[in-house]
Amino acid sequence: FSLTTANIKISQLILRIAREEMLHLAAVANLMNAIGIAPNIVAVVPQYPYDLTILEYPLRLDLRSFSFDLIEQLFMAIEAPEVRVVFRAFVADRPKTIGQFYAGIIDIIARDTIPDLFKNALDQAYKQRAVDPNFLPVAYLNNQDTSTYPLKPEIDFRITDKASAIRHLSWVVS
Repeated sequence: FSLTTANIKISQLILRIAREEMLHLAAVANLMNAIGIAPNIVAVVPQYPYDLTILEYPLRLDLRSFSFDLIEQLFMAIEAPEVRVVFRAFVADRPKTIGQFYAGIIDIIARDTIPDLFKNALDQAYKQRAVDPNFLPVAYLNNQDTSTYPLKPEIDFRITDKASAIRHLSWVVS
């Protein structure tokens, strides 16, 4: 809301990012439904300011006007690292990035740490939502946007088994 019509390219970019974040939310909600946990989005909405303590270096989340400082100090810190890397899963240590956090979940699923985690996933499939994103292209400053939509057919955000959970969470990390 702090952006003006003079910042249309920035607002379009932020809108695209917001839509991508909603796809991440859809993947996580579908994963929760697949393993029999009803997502309760209202219950987890934080009160701001909020300390995101799941990371090794906690971040303070607050609501403020859009600025380059906000991008650098908060948005980029949440999404770090910018260059795609393969994360090793965490064991006892807290993850340093959101990517490591998801990598740990992927590792737990891949190693069958929780037996029969997806045994009722097909029965719970009716609770899930398939998503077919159709985003308009947004030109980044350096025109290095390589993400294309629609996504590959195997990314429909429905999670019905271990393989689809790993595939979708890996998409979120990438």
